[in-house]
Formats: sequence, C-alpha cells, structure tokens
Amino acid sequence: MRKICLLGGTGFVGRNLINSLIKAGWQIRIPTQQRERHRDLMLYSNLELVSTNLHDQEQLN
Repeated sequence: MRKICLLGGTGFVGRNLINSLIKAGWQIRIPTQQRERHRDLMLYSNLELVSTNLHDQEQLN
C-alpha cells in the first residue's frame, strides 16, 4: 500500500482529494492541530489524523 502525508487534508481541496486517494488504495496521514474537530475523517480505516504543529520541527520528524 502506498503512503502519503496530506498537508491541508482537512480543508476543502484536501477533503476532495481524500476520496480519490482512498479509492486508489493510498494510506493517508493528515497532520492537524485540532484532531477532535475532524472526527468524521476517522471513519476511514486507511486514514490517520495526527495531532501536530507544522511550525514545530521536532514534531515533524
């Protein structure tokens, strides 16, 4: 299974990309500051929401 980190995955364009990526068999990781606000995305078994701050270099490693 191919993996992707989708920046902006909780936004308008990102949410539209999610369906296409899932249908194509991708494993998706989405960094977000407010994981609990996007519970609807947790329904996908091959999608992971990761609580992180993109401005913190250590969290991105």
